[in-house]
Order: sequence, then C-alpha cells, then structure tokens
Amino acid sequence: GAVHVRIAGDYLYVTAATADSVVIFSIADLTGTAATVTPIATLNDGDESSKMDGVYCSAVVGNYLYVVGNEDRLVIFDISPLPAAPVLKNEMLINDGTKDHTNFRWIEISDGVAYVAASETDSVVLLKLTDDLGNAIYENPTFLSVINNGTGFPSLDNVHNLLVSGDILYVSAPADA
Repeated sequence: GAVHVRIAGDYLYVTAATADSVVIFSIADLTGTAATVTPIATLNDGDESSKMDGVYCSAVVGNYLYVVGNEDRLVIFDISPLPAAPVLKNEMLINDGTKDHTNFRWIEISDGVAYVAASETDSVVLLKLTDDLGNAIYENPTFLSVINNGTGFPSLDNVHNLLVSGDILYVSAPADA
C-alpha cells in the first residue's frame, strides 16, 4: 500500500512499498465541485531485480524525482516531460568511501543537499546536489557526509524519518529499534 505522499507543483507522488512503485497523479484541476485527480504515470520496471523494490519515499527538486526504498540505490528520474512519462536518469549506489548504505526509508532535500535515512547502517547520508560553483548536478549527486552513531549522536538505530527545517535536521526511529 501507499507509504508516502509528496506534492510538488501540479503533481502528487505516491510511493507504494508493496507495489514497488511510485504513482504520479495530476492535481492541476482541484477547483470547483468537479475537482479531478488523474493518474498519469506509474514508475517501476516490473522486474524482481528492480532498484525500485520496497519504495518508501520520494522527493522532488527542480525537474527531478528522487526515489528511495529497500534497495541499495537512489533512483533518479527526469520529470520535465510530465504529463508524458518521466525518464530514468540514474540508479546510484550510496557509498561513503568505506561502505555501501542500504535499506533507505526517507529522503528530504533542502538547500542543495539530499538527506537520506539508511536504516540498515543506522545513518543519515548527505549528498550534494550542486557542484562547488553552485551549479546543479541533480542527475549525479556526490557524497558530502554521513551522520551515524559514531559521530556524536546518542542513537540513530534503524533511522526512518527525516525533516529539515532551516538549519535543523530532525530524525526519528521506531521505539523498538
């Protein structure tokens, strides 16, 4: 079923972990008594080796949709063709130089940085979405930093949800972690 909903512009993005997909709806016509929500695209590859397995969360910045889930990759789509089908641009491993981070539960994007909750490694991984000159590199983010139990935080065990507000990163994990 649906596990996360994100609204960006005239579109609603619904992630469905058990269906291994993101369904995109047009919400451009929500006025009056005849408001309509129209499904326009479903993103998955229908393959057991899909990098969209167990999709938990998505985020949108510019013309790009970022999708995370149980697999070990961040999946990036160009959504500029909407309402036509989005285009797969990248399926990238997230590695901090010592290990791959996996089992992603959440992604938030703020001020050119993607924050990814990796519950398997009890970490929040930060990826740069701009180069050193401030140019967008949305299709190919680069590793910036990792926050985990060894970086002065009491517990990031099984981290699940994130929220960025201004200069503050809020992190939550289930009580049974």
